[in-house]
Amino acid sequence: MYTDIHNHILPCVDDGATSMEDALGMAMKAVAADISTLLATPHRRWGSRKEAEPKWVAGQVLALQTELDSAGIPLRVEPGLEIPVGPTVAADLHAGIISTLGNRGYYALLEPSFDQLGPNFLEYIKQVRELGIGVVLAHPERAPGIQADIKILERLAKIDVVFQLTSGSILGHFGENALTATKIILERADDWTLVIASDSHNQGARSPEHLRAAIEAMGALVGETAANAMVTKNPQKLLSPV
Repeated sequence: MYTDIHNHILPCVDDGATSMEDALGMAMKAVAADISTLLATPHRRWGSRKEAEPKWVAGQVLALQTELDSAGIPLRVEPGLEIPVGPTVAADLHAGIISTLGNRGYYALLEPSFDQLGPNFLEYIKQVRELGIGVVLAHPERAPGIQADIKILERLAKIDVVFQLTSGSILGHFGENALTATKIILERADDWTLVIASDSHNQGARSPEHLRAAIEAMGALVGETAANAMVTKNPQKLLSPV
């Protein structure tokens, strides 16, 4: 069974599930794709909502889990957060203003900008690592700044950053540049820690069910054992590294 560490299943909080019914539909598709544990990772800020505090996210997750249990859908949901890389990330994590994956204090899911990475991109990530918190970099293959200079991942790997590839990128849903970057990253699968996540937002074009197809496609590139580790052993270690 798989662990999906990046997902926008919480209803009516960002650009993900649009209702509880939609969220339950996403959950059923996740279960059909052999996902047993899912990290709900809403965007830190969205629309008029300026913050997604750990207590608030945990409450949203509890409400969804209650509905899942009532509907008999065998999916465990844990809280998380998708956090833009920026100057206050380390301080906010230290203060407990923003949450780590599972609220366990081990790893934070950080999102690179889809515009310019900025001159201090690496420094902001280093500051988080200096706290003793691990970094999972969300969908690096989709960030234009990383596509243009993919060697930046070498520097991040040296400080043990984990790279989260998105199932849609592997399947070509995000264009040729993302697919090319994905293949380059996969060439380092023996050296870098990689995980695959759905980053699902709905039941259609960005459904959690695409995770299974992505694993099959990945198996042809890196082998079945390595591909399966990216949705089992590797993400599980992010939640329980010791």
